[in-house]
Amino acid sequence: MSKIKVFAPASVGNTGPCFDRMGLAVAKPGDIVTMEWNDSPEIEIMEVSGIQADIPLDSTKNTAGVVAREVLKLAGKSRGVKIWLEKQIPLSSGLGGSAAGSVAAAVAVNHLLDNKFEKIELLPACRLGEVAACGANHPDNVAPSLLGGLVNIKTVNRGQRAGGSSFDKKQNSQNYEYNKIGLPFNFSIVLVKPDCELSTTEARSVLTDYLEELHKDAKVKEKRMLAAKSFEEFAAVVNDNPILEKARGSLIPNFFKVKEAGLVAGAAAVTISGGGPAVIAFVNKGKEEDVERAMAEAFDMSSQSWITELDKEGARVI
Repeated sequence: MSKIKVFAPASVGNTGPCFDRMGLAVAKPGDIVTMEWNDSPEIEIMEVSGIQADIPLDSTKNTAGVVAREVLKLAGKSRGVKIWLEKQIPLSSGLGGSAAGSVAAAVAVNHLLDNKFEKIELLPACRLGEVAACGANHPDNVAPSLLGGLVNIKTVNRGQRAGGSSFDKKQNSQNYEYNKIGLPFNFSIVLVKPDCELSTTEARSVLTDYLEELHKDAKVKEKRMLAAKSFEEFAAVVNDNPILEKARGSLIPNFFKVKEAGLVAGAAAVTISGGGPAVIAFVNKGKEEDVERAMAEAFDMSSQSWITELDKEGARVI
């Protein structure tokens, strides 16, 4: 097989108040990995282009290189690959920037291996990319970026197996269970990111005093989100996120002003995207531009924005 090119979408961890339990993929932005077999057994990062060109070329530090090496190891292959990474997702933004590169690399290697693994089987390798990027291996970004859609994530006991082989059924991969949720309604998504960064480490550090309360609230909100039958019910859960917003809101310039502006402009829900600083709005069709403009103005600083939607497919060859 010659060069393969794979797109992996951005992702939003937590999906509002469902802390560490939900994640969703968005159709844009996304990262692209181009890959081919290497004549040597080395994993080589040939180029990093796009908006984050300062990412290391050392394949032991680059998340795409780390994940590619792990997938090859799992396949029992000693061959090397060449990798070209095009970054379109800003890092430290709350949009799963490190996850997308990892996921795209895993899917690209798998295609070079003639799809030896099912998508779900790539998740442990993708999580190693998160460890390399920020020291944490929780899958609420890599899972939706890989599988697409809204993904419910639960921890399971060692040895507990989840049934089914379809991606839409519960499945176990290294003590996590993944359930891809089919949403019976349509909506648009508006993402606005102020021109500042907020690392995962910093975003997590402010949660220490809130963790018990967060997990209790997330369990309740998870049930409500899974039971939602309409966009209005779903959005009401997303918007009801007081604990995470109290903990992290002060880390994001003018966050509460931005949330209010988005809601006044017609959004059904506005909250922090993952760990921030990006803010996500869930919007009925036709109100996207009004919401985007209002939120961007409320930040009162330069920002970047995307009008997008749920990416139902996840990482894929393009």
